[in-house]
Amino acid sequence: MAEDSRNTEGEYSGNTRSARDYRVHLQSYHDVSKLREQGAKLEAKSASYQSKVKAFEARAMKAQHQAIALRKKAGDFIQKGKILEERIRSIELLIPNLDALKADKQRVKISKIRAKIANHQKRSKALDAKAALHTERSVKFKERAAAFDEEKQKYEREARSFMKRADNLEKVSE
Repeated sequence: MAEDSRNTEGEYSGNTRSARDYRVHLQSYHDVSKLREQGAKLEAKSASYQSKVKAFEARAMKAQHQAIALRKKAGDFIQKGKILEERIRSIELLIPNLDALKADKQRVKISKIRAKIANHQKRSKALDAKAALHTERSVKFKERAAAFDEEKQKYEREARSFMKRADNLEKVSE
């Protein structure tokens, strides 16, 4: 009889031990799943910041291209102004050889061309100012993209840390 009680006590303590081991095993799986869940949440945040980075980079690129186009347009107006100045010089060379009435007509023509040149210069400066604003916007968008990229990298690091902890815990629990 004493032998039977020892067997039952041994079996009982074995069952308790296996139940305890089972609970520890379940708890470790629970901890691993919680760590992976946290890592997944951080990866999702990182992905959302990545999309913000791409959006701001696209906006910066668009603003930069607009600035380039405006500067090109301003350069075209300056070039047109130079062509008109050449035209004025050629007309001024002809004026001494003309009679008074035709010379006056040419002087009026020259003053109209000078007004066009002034208008081209004014539009060129306005376009340059607008291009400068677009360049400034581009820089601001790039700065915001860099800030979001930093946040994204921070969340990526944290997610990798949680996943690594989960992997290590899973190895230990096996």
